[in-house]
Amino acid sequence: MKTSILLLLSFTLAISSCVNGTQEVTPPVRYWDLPTGSHIAYEHVPADDLTASTPLIFVHGGPGACQVGVFGKEAPVAWYYGLAEHQFDIYIYDQVGSGLSARLADPRQYSVARHVADLECIRVLAGNKPCILIGDSWGATLVSHYMARYPQNVVKAILTAPGGIDLRDWNEEFSPVPRFPLGWYEWIKDRYGEDRLKRYVELDNLMQKNIQQAYAFAGDRELDALADEFISAVIFKNCVYHQKFVGHPDFRMRGMGFWAMAMTIWDLMNLNTKPVKDALRSNEIPVLILRGDADYLPPGIADEYNTICPNSTLIRIPRCGHFIWLDQPEIYSKSIESFLMADAK
Repeated sequence: MKTSILLLLSFTLAISSCVNGTQEVTPPVRYWDLPTGSHIAYEHVPADDLTASTPLIFVHGGPGACQVGVFGKEAPVAWYYGLAEHQFDIYIYDQVGSGLSARLADPRQYSVARHVADLECIRVLAGNKPCILIGDSWGATLVSHYMARYPQNVVKAILTAPGGIDLRDWNEEFSPVPRFPLGWYEWIKDRYGEDRLKRYVELDNLMQKNIQQAYAFAGDRELDALADEFISAVIFKNCVYHQKFVGHPDFRMRGMGFWAMAMTIWDLMNLNTKPVKDALRSNEIPVLILRGDADYLPPGIADEYNTICPNSTLIRIPRCGHFIWLDQPEIYSKSIESFLMADAK
């Protein structure tokens, strides 16, 4: 069963709850200037022994969401530090155009290929070793495209609440040009009134004709703030099984990158993903797939990964929505730990 593009805007919000306690010591936010031109914010939880460590890179969802700068009570800091004690060298970064990372002056540069190239640069900067990738939602899509391009650089992959390799397989509305996300017009009208609605109808029309003019008309500051508000008010409730989290002040989006979201989705909708799927079929990388039984994304997406990846394991988690780390934090952490430690002596 296919669904609308609104439901394919799947996010790892910068609002994670604590998975296994809290940790007072938090790593500083740092920055990389990548050879691609991306200015990337990241945090590093170093392994106890870097000489014997394996880089473990968390790849967030969206596109356009973020994960840097949310340590403390809102993120699984203690869990990260626990993994570091097992010689996993942990990196958490915001993709270009979102969170604390820099926005691009030309939105047309946001693409799946750009995100893949950035991730490869990050792997090199993280020690230039084969790494483990944990991709959530759209992050799983990005990880799958990266594995197809750089299979020799991945030791293991973990895909949580994965988004599709090809959005057209799961989406009824296909647009050959970038569009303002479906579902926003009604919310904007109710929230801000007719005058504000007219502005974004005009923006939608511009996006179909000239991206640079559209970006000049409504830039990052305006649209990022609007995206944060919309996702917090409308999208979040569809992502959790336990509705006690809905409306809680700790669980609000912040750091959304609208243009990174819109342009990356458009690029993915127009890609020929057959080479990616073919490459994954011949890839023996161990892959763990986690999916909540109440995830709003179609179950066929996780099934497809499990079918395509020859060395994969799919775990279905009961009473759990899209945000596995929030609805079922213990199952989330224990499943990942077991997979990571499977080959440990």
